[in-house]
Amino acid sequence: MPTKSNNTGGRGGARPGAGRKKTAIADKIISGNPGNRKITVLDIPEIEGVDMPKPHDFLSAEQRDGTKD
Repeated sequence: MPTKSNNTGGRGGARPGAGRKKTAIADKIISGNPGNRKITVLDIPEIEGVDMPKPHDFLSAEQRDGTKD
């Protein structure tokens, strides 16, 4: 059985859940930009929608259990 003094199979290393908890998103929104980091605005181009193609017939066929999906 490993003892505290050796490092083979002991309890060394990071623990799950250890450390500082993350700040809630609501608190981040209220505080604004506390670190005064530069805010980058993304340039998202306008795109047009496309009509969806019809599904294949086998997708609408009768299923093994008798239902039609």
